[in-house]
Amino acid sequence: MRYYATIPTMAEASEQQRKLFFALVKEAGFEAEAMKERAKKKFGLESFNQITSAQVSELIDTLQEKTGVETKPKEKHTHNFEANPKFRVFTCKCGTLVIEPR
Repeated sequence: MRYYATIPTMAEASEQQRKLFFALVKEAGFEAEAMKERAKKKFGLESFNQITSAQVSELIDTLQEKTGVETKPKEKHTHNFEANPKFRVFTCKCGTLVIEPR
């Protein structure tokens, strides 16, 4: 049996994510400033610098679909909590906390 909980991701976008975003914008033939404005409007941001990791990931996924450019998938990040050896707890890349019996 698995238990799921969605954890909001409010972390700022990393420099690597920003670089990938702008590379994909260029590959798709869009103007960087225009895409920043669209992102600000879509997510209700005052500044593009406020964009979160989850938000820029959504934009990257959309641009990858448009350009056909694939990036190397991230390794699954897991935590092994020694406090309770009966369960394995990890967070999916989508931000869902997964708890499952060992």
